[in-house]
Amino acid sequence: MQKEIFYSGKPLPKWNVFSSLAVNIFTASILVDYAFHELETPTDWSKGVAAKLSNEEKQSLAIIRAILAHGWVLRDYVLTHGGAEDAVHADWPSLKGWLASLTDEDMAEIVIEGILSNLDYYNTYLKPMDAVEIILEKIGTQEITAERLKNEEVRQNALKAVLVSWGMQDYEEVAKGILNPALFRHHIMTYVTALWEKGLRAEWTEQSRRLEEKVRMTKRLANGDKMSLSDLVIRVTGLEPEQRANELLMSAKELVFVPCLHLDSYLSMFLLDEVCYVLFDPFMGEDSAQARAEDPAKSKSADDFTEMLAVIGDPMRLNLLMLLKERPGLHTGEISEALDVHLSTVSRHCQQLEKSGLIVLKKVNAHKCYSLNKKRLQELGQWLTATFQ
Repeated sequence: MQKEIFYSGKPLPKWNVFSSLAVNIFTASILVDYAFHELETPTDWSKGVAAKLSNEEKQSLAIIRAILAHGWVLRDYVLTHGGAEDAVHADWPSLKGWLASLTDEDMAEIVIEGILSNLDYYNTYLKPMDAVEIILEKIGTQEITAERLKNEEVRQNALKAVLVSWGMQDYEEVAKGILNPALFRHHIMTYVTALWEKGLRAEWTEQSRRLEEKVRMTKRLANGDKMSLSDLVIRVTGLEPEQRANELLMSAKELVFVPCLHLDSYLSMFLLDEVCYVLFDPFMGEDSAQARAEDPAKSKSADDFTEMLAVIGDPMRLNLLMLLKERPGLHTGEISEALDVHLSTVSRHCQQLEKSGLIVLKKVNAHKCYSLNKKRLQELGQWLTATFQ
């Protein structure tokens, strides 16, 4: 018997990093839609933006959210229809102009890509729905492809199947707003403009130079080094990908990192044409409790202490603080096990405690370890005593 001692290897993929307003704003679209429909988001930022939407902007979101899969489809579209040097990635006027210049044919292509993406999700993750299956039967047993969807009748029926799969009762009216290219473009422009004006504008203007510097630093970070894909992700993002994410990495021929605001301790990873895009928060942990701990004078306003009290007022966060009092330096996995809560829940609560200055973060290898910021807690106690004695 011959022992198997030879195994096939795979060259490490190329990798790159670039900054993109388009990717940031379409990712914000996903997060704000999640927040508007009370789904979990990495930070509370998206909830604040969702609360600012006008009735007209909410109506536009209601019409486009299903066919755009919250915003995924537009993000994929802009990444597959232009290079990293395109102006849409650099500034709002260019991105707005690009959206406004999309032709009727472009809008039809976006609808087709949205239908295919949604039907793939339906077939992969959802149980068959009688109402959806009845509509799909009208299309026939032949595979639904982009070419078939160029047929207007097939496209209409497939779109209705998608909208029904999302549980929409008024799908006929929604379909009218999508199948009319001018209306569809109007609704996209209305919602995306709201995301810019009410969400990203001030922050992007302030942070764009820092983002570019992050890109330059990242390009130097691992230049010339040979490392595993997961090690590369850890080194660039500061986060360790889950096992299922590693499987995605292994199927890619190229990795592209894109810094993306408000992801906090989350990574967004997806595959397009054998390119794996890795979206990460470039400022995770910066300007947080550690910086404030070094200069307590920066955080002694009554408003700030009021925010701290609101953070502590959550039972889960209070239990987390009590745990760290007894066992300082725990990483998120250990906290998750000790409190018997999901890891994503721990990450979210730690982020809020860190933002308020109550705990500090220290990276130990690939782990994020937390301890109480005792100086900050003492300041809170002193402020309470001085205010209410």
